[in-house]
Amino acid sequence: MRRSLLSLAVVGLTLVSAPGFAGSPTPYVSPFNFTMPVLTHGPFFISEVCPVTPQGYGDIGTNPSSISDNRCFMGTQQGAQNVSVTPGVFCLGPTVNFRLDVNAFTTCRPGYGSPYVQSVRLVKTIPGSQKVPFCYPPAQYFQFGPSGIRTWWALKFTQPGTTFTLEVTTRCLLNANKRIPEIHIDRWIWQVNVDTGTLGMVVDMLHSSALSTMEFPCIADERVYQQLRDLASALHASDTLETGVQRITDIQNVIFAIEGFVLTECVYGDFVAPSFSRGTAGFDAPPGNLPSGTRWAPPQFMGSLAADSTIQGGILDTTENPCCCKLIADVEFLFNVLTGNLGTTQIGT
Repeated sequence: MRRSLLSLAVVGLTLVSAPGFAGSPTPYVSPFNFTMPVLTHGPFFISEVCPVTPQGYGDIGTNPSSISDNRCFMGTQQGAQNVSVTPGVFCLGPTVNFRLDVNAFTTCRPGYGSPYVQSVRLVKTIPGSQKVPFCYPPAQYFQFGPSGIRTWWALKFTQPGTTFTLEVTTRCLLNANKRIPEIHIDRWIWQVNVDTGTLGMVVDMLHSSALSTMEFPCIADERVYQQLRDLASALHASDTLETGVQRITDIQNVIFAIEGFVLTECVYGDFVAPSFSRGTAGFDAPPGNLPSGTRWAPPQFMGSLAADSTIQGGILDTTENPCCCKLIADVEFLFNVLTGNLGTTQIGT
């Protein structure tokens, strides 16, 4: 995969643990040799995709325009629901005049009260991918102050393992004597996650939204979509129904199959985009469902894969919609989590 050829530059903060006062197991260590007590909240796990229960306009009590339900059409009838997921959102609230209400994130340890915010910042940390580093290089972003912190983050293409950390420097007063202050950091941590139960929903999400005004999704081939769904189901079954050596073997086999399938079906829109104009072979019109024996991507965009007539290029990856990158990053995360949790002792038993 062309995106995996770049070298990595590791960017991050080093947090040093040291003993703290009661209720503060993780003090902040500054470069000036003093510690700030830290009260940690979380991590709370959030998802890049969430299930939804589709509704029709009639379900909400009014449908003056007679809009049809969100279902597949079968002549005059409608069949199963065609959309059941939505991209996840990381939301910080409540807000006051479009500013983060930082007071909602302050706490005081027992015996103290009257919290007062001295400063606040949000840190977004992207761990970086070893397999698709062009899409997901390791990075860290900072936002400061209630008016400078974004409270709404769409997670559709967020790399799993990414964390949002809200750090609120809080002053509390001893209840018995209001003149005695104590300062600590309320550190709130949220981590974007994917598991074998949500991977299939990620596939559904990438199959549900249009790339552009051409109205087809990045998973443009229905055969590819169904095979990705089947592979996600097989991974979930291996994770939940099997144990021991068989479990880790099957998990590895399915993940390798997913990675290989995505790579062979991926077409990079960065290169293909100029050929979407009318009159260019292979892109005279939006693609159909690409039945067996047909090809979406012209051979010049498939490189060495063009010799294999079964490869159709059914997933389109663009800068704005890095669908191949997203799928690879998700299974990379799952591989590290699932095989790491098993440990080496089980493999030899």
